[in-house]
Formats: sequence, C-alpha cells, structure tokens
Amino acid sequence: MKLNILIFIIILFAHKTFAQEFWEYVGLEGFFIANIAQDNSGRLYSTEWQGFGDSVFFSDDLGNSWFSYGEVNDSDYVNISSILVLDNNDILISGWGNSESGGIYKSTDGSNTWQRKSIGASTTRVLKSSDTLFGSLFDAIYISFDEGESWSELASKPDSGYEIVDIARSIDGKLFAATFLEVFRSTDNGSSWELVTNGIPPTTNSFMNLTISDEGYIYLGTRRLGIYRTKDWGENWEYIRHGWIRYVTTKPGGYVMAGAEQEGLIMSKDHGDTWQIINSGLPGGLPNISFINSVFFDKDGYAYCSVHNYGIYRSALPVSVINEQEYFNSDTYILFQNYPNPFNPETIISYQIKEQGLVQLKIYNLLGSEVAVLVNEVKSKGSYEVIFYADNLPSGVYIYSLRINDFVQNKKMTLLK
Repeated sequence: MKLNILIFIIILFAHKTFAQEFWEYVGLEGFFIANIAQDNSGRLYSTEWQGFGDSVFFSDDLGNSWFSYGEVNDSDYVNISSILVLDNNDILISGWGNSESGGIYKSTDGSNTWQRKSIGASTTRVLKSSDTLFGSLFDAIYISFDEGESWSELASKPDSGYEIVDIARSIDGKLFAATFLEVFRSTDNGSSWELVTNGIPPTTNSFMNLTISDEGYIYLGTRRLGIYRTKDWGENWEYIRHGWIRYVTTKPGGYVMAGAEQEGLIMSKDHGDTWQIINSGLPGGLPNISFINSVFFDKDGYAYCSVHNYGIYRSALPVSVINEQEYFNSDTYILFQNYPNPFNPETIISYQIKEQGLVQLKIYNLLGSEVAVLVNEVKSKGSYEVIFYADNLPSGVYIYSLRINDFVQNKKMTLLK
C-alpha cells in the first residue's frame, strides 16, 4: 500500500500543470475606479471616483493601456458616480459635489472636454431608455429629451424620506427607483410611484444598485442583505445571494456578475439561481486584500472589474468561452484547470471527452487517499463541468483525476479556508 501511494505521488508531481487564471491585470493601479463603459467603436472608459482627482480614462486596446485628458472639473472636485455612452459616442457622467461642481457633465469629443449640464449638486445615476434620458438626484428624478443638453424635474418623486441611490427602466417603460431602504415603481413615466418591496425584509442597511437584464430580471444589490431578484417587475422579490454587494451587472444568456465587499467577485450563469466565487488572478486572490468597486461586460463578452486601489482587471477570455470551453479542439480528451483556484469552498472542474466511455472524476489528498467521487458514469462525447464542494475538507492541496477509456490526467488545486 505504501509503495502504491509513493508511486501515485511521484506520478502526480511529475505531471506539469499550467493554471489558467480567470482575471488578468490591465492597468490603473492606485486609482479608485468606480465605473467602466464602452462606446460603439470599442473604446473603453473608466471613471475615477475618489482619490487624487476626477478623471475619465480611456483605452483603445481592451484596457491594456489607459490615457486621460485630465480632470472633468479643474476648479472643483467631482465624485463621479456613473457613466453613460450614447449611441453617437457622446458621454454623460453624473457626480457628487457642491453647487458648483455636482450634477451631470457631457463630452462630445471622447472625454477631451466636458460641459456641465447641471441638474443639482449630487447626481447618483444617469441612464438612457429608448430616446429618453433619466438622471437621479438624492431627492428627485430628472428627464431629458435632447441627449442630455437640458433637464427638467419629473412632476412627482418616490414618497420616501430616504435618498435615491439608483434608477432603472425596463424596455416597456416601467421606471424603478431605489432609495437607501426602499424600491419604487412608476408605470406612467414618473407621474406617480408605488412602493414595491414585497419579499424584501425591513432593514436599516443600505441598498446600492438596481440592474435590469435583457431577459427582464431585476436585481437589487444591497449591503449585508445580499442580492434580491424579481421576475415580475417588482411585484415579488426573492433572496438569491448573501453578501455585501456594491454593484451588479448582467450579460445576455443568463450571466450575472456582482462585486462583493467581503467575498470578491461572484458570478452566475443561470440568472442568479447558482453562484461561483471567481477571484483567481485578482490581487492576493482577495477577499481580505481589497474589494470590488464595479463590474462590466464589454461587447465581446469579456468581463471587467475594478478593484479598490488595485486598478482594473479583465477576464483572460470572453466569459462564455471560459465557461463553455468552446475554444478547445473537440477531438481530444482534456481535463481543464479548475476555477477559481485557489477556492473556498467550491470550485468548477471542466473536462472534455472525444468519445463515449465510462468517466471517472475523483478527488485525492496528497497521501493518495480518495476523498470524493464527482463522476462515475458513462458519458457521450462532449464538454462537461461539475461543481466540487469542499465544505468538510481542511485547507490544502488536492488532486483531481479524470479517467476514461485509456486516458488518465491529473491536476492540482488548492483549498484555502
């Protein structure tokens, strides 16, 4: 038995593995980057919220290099809270400041110069729906019909004693506003509002972010309460994920990505039903090193996140490719590196088989003892993935082994609790 264990360990460590990190650093370390956006030409923009200034950075090479023309307001400080790129590539930003600096700014030359289109000292969000622009202040909502050149206050606002932190609008015109502790809905373009919080418990914690997916799901990110979702335009909300959530974004196909203060980056591929923690490649693997400020999907499916004081990170491959492993030759057997790695307490193991056979996917510790059997069944040719839950295992290095027909491959993974 001891001889078999020794041979097993020698074989494992003789096999070279090359881990694929999910994230890779692309710049702006040391800045508090609050938002990321992209125009129709593919240029990326990122905004500085707190730190040494209020600059808007741009990149024409998927974030590999960043430039800035300077601060938005040279004489007063602006905390940039959102960025919106219009169809003609004009840019709008909203920001907090004093009566001379806060509000909405517009650039028509790729962020080189900015004109203040003031609607108040503290604007939290600007968004576009169809041909209409909306801007949220702490105590009101404004509307623009001329690409942000002029703004007028809506006749009514949510009846709340709390400040408005975010707004969202559905394709069919329903307008939603989140205050620190409540969510409101308007079906008449802001003329009247109703409270829609069924399923969200009363709380003293603050709401942070409202996001509507292309499929019509609405996500509410909160501090301490986690993420809530509604499938019926606010009639009923359901709790889908714990955490201190700063920002949620979506991508067609059921992808939801969120930045959490204590866990790092979390992602779902099924509209938020199940989640993965994906910190591989982020500074120190997070979560104790720093936290995620914002998350973003570009037009090609790459994911971006800004890490507080550590800059911007981009997924190594488009998210759909990473998850489905479409970029590999389908006529080979492949055992992919698990992700995230290191992990706690769950990770995804993907593999590809070129022909039908009995598939065995097992987990071993470094002594060669089997600790889990993930797959033991006949499978057809194709790509597969399985989630490995290590709740009951101690921290350490483990081996996962794929065996099918005459093919055997082993890889290492690290559990850090």
